[in-house]
Amino acid sequence: MAALQSHSGAGTIMALAVVSATVGALTFGQIAAQQFYRQEQLQVVADQIALSATDAVRGLIIGYPCELAGQLAAENMVKLAECRIVGFEASISIQSNVMGIVLIANARAGPS
Repeated sequence: MAALQSHSGAGTIMALAVVSATVGALTFGQIAAQQFYRQEQLQVVADQIALSATDAVRGLIIGYPCELAGQLAAENMVKLAECRIVGFEASISIQSNVMGIVLIANARAGPS
């Protein structure tokens, strides 16, 4: 009977389990928040690149639109996946690799 009534150390194990679960949940939340932030940041870069490419198409800045888009992508440490010019519109797709996850952002700019 003495073995069944001994709970010595059970509180320590329970506390360690709660602390481990809390640290795991906080770590997962931090990684998810970082991915969300990076995706939003990547979308802003895609918008800026598309606007610059459209300006080049319209002759407001000097350069070829897709070459300019490639240069701006390299400056922002992202990969230009696609650059398409139709009329005065530029469609841009860029990629970034964050912690092994590929993030993609698309943008289109041109006169409405």
